[in-house]
Amino acid sequence: MIVEEAHNYCPEKGYGSSVSSPILRTIASEGRKFGMGLCIVSQRPAKVDKNIISQCNTNVILKVTNPNDLKAITQSVEGLNSKSEDEIQRLPIGVALIAGGTLQMPVMAEIRTRETNHGGHSVSISKNPAPVKEPTIQPETTSQKIPTTQHTTTRPTSTKKNQVTEKAKHVTRVANRLGWVDTTDPAEAMDILSEEAKKMDENVFKYLQSLADLGSTFCLENEPKCMKCPMNSGCQYRASLGNPSKKGLFRRK
Repeated sequence: MIVEEAHNYCPEKGYGSSVSSPILRTIASEGRKFGMGLCIVSQRPAKVDKNIISQCNTNVILKVTNPNDLKAITQSVEGLNSKSEDEIQRLPIGVALIAGGTLQMPVMAEIRTRETNHGGHSVSISKNPAPVKEPTIQPETTSQKIPTTQHTTTRPTSTKKNQVTEKAKHVTRVANRLGWVDTTDPAEAMDILSEEAKKMDENVFKYLQSLADLGSTFCLENEPKCMKCPMNSGCQYRASLGNPSKKGLFRRK
């Protein structure tokens, strides 16, 4: 049984009351012996009945920043401490901290992108039909809009380049030298490599982090340590001896 927005159905004392609270409390404490499982989901764990949270064997925790919610999580989940609070606040989108169950210590896990259609799209409050017709008109007037589009897209691109992280720079440099991508745009390179990781059933976060580690340790921008790099045998840059005019022997097709 999955209860979404659980703080509405089993609120903590002082945050409200609900006729379903005692029922869910009984299911949480006695349901498993009858073969009934319970999953509660909430963005406000501080408002959920602590008796129910304490009965949860496995906890999947996404990014939380509210101090009251963080305190409620660390007090209810075994194995979490003050350091865990800092980790939970810094979790990137799509990465969760999983604790409990058969795990001896909390572990990080990346949640895959949803494969079902999302039904929660916002409804437009405007009666103006122009936004609806715009997508169908665009293909016919693409040639007329090209000059305007070019001017409007140049500014965001330059802004994005200024906000490129060091990790993205390392990943792009390593992937280019290995011959895995042909672009020098960090955002585009990260997208290409993320898709490759998914196709290979690899953890995207770990995959990109391993390339970033290579870039910061061995594949330096100036004077790279090619001899010590574990990827030197399959590196286009190493095979061409650093000569960009040569394609190397290990270029991916």
